[in-house]
Amino acid sequence: MSQHPHDEFDDVPPYQSGEAGKHRAPGAAAGGAAAGGGGLKWIGLLAAVVLVVGLFSWLVFGDDDDTETTAGDQGAAEEQGDADQDDGDDAEGDAAQDEDGQDEAAQGEEGQDDAAQGEEGQGEEETEVDMETPVQVFNHQGPEGTAASAESQLEEQGYNVTALNNWEWDAQTTPVIYHSAEDAEFAQQLASDMGIDNLQESDQFTTVAVVVGEEYAPGQ
Repeated sequence: MSQHPHDEFDDVPPYQSGEAGKHRAPGAAAGGAAAGGGGLKWIGLLAAVVLVVGLFSWLVFGDDDDTETTAGDQGAAEEQGDADQDDGDDAEGDAAQDEDGQDEAAQGEEGQDDAAQGEEGQGEEETEVDMETPVQVFNHQGPEGTAASAESQLEEQGYNVTALNNWEWDAQTTPVIYHSAEDAEFAQQLASDMGIDNLQESDQFTTVAVVVGEEYAPGQ
């Protein structure tokens, strides 16, 4: 009987009862490893696909969100601008109302001033002197006809001259007007119309007395 060289089958333990015809095929372990490696490859490929899909979704829908956010920000800015404009319009309206109120107040003050002036005018009319107040004219050291010359001027101005006389008392600086306290306003108007600056209050005269001299001589 020929002797075969020693191989791997010589190391296999003897078959037990019921294991006749069974043996381990060469390379079985390697085939199992290869099958396990193929499963991992498919899992990695699936993960890559999921990652790509997620990235694509983020790029597409993320831009839409940014666009909507930007549009929302623009809308909010426009609403804020409209609100600011409304506030500005309200402020301008309030300022215009204030100006109108100031104008009305100024017009009211002008009306009050006009009313006050009207009252002053009425007061002046009420205090108008009585042109029928008696006036006496005296000639002091003037030529004959001096008193008559002054009388003519007074009558032309509407005064009531009731007497002409010569001055017989102390020397006077003419022209001068004597008057009582009651006739003070009348004497002031008379002096203004005649251009006389010298007025003296005296209780010795019951009427207004005008004393003239050479300055009222006939022909002067």
